[in-house]
Amino acid sequence: MDRAVLPADGAPPRTGHAGERIAGIEDVTPLAAGSHVLVRDGEPGRAAGLLPEERPTPLDDDVLARLRA
Repeated sequence: MDRAVLPADGAPPRTGHAGERIAGIEDVTPLAAGSHVLVRDGEPGRAAGLLPEERPTPLDDDVLARLRA
């Protein structure tokens, strides 16, 4: 079953399943707890080292232009 996704900008609804866009779901509770302890103990650099590298989402040039407008 397709479900409409209502965009906040008033554009026509998109259809599709979240599963088409979600690569995976992982419980990061232990990671967050460990990171919190390090930050609380004054070691934000070590906490940052636990976090995964952020990768930009690839977007078409027209989408980037709209986002930057």
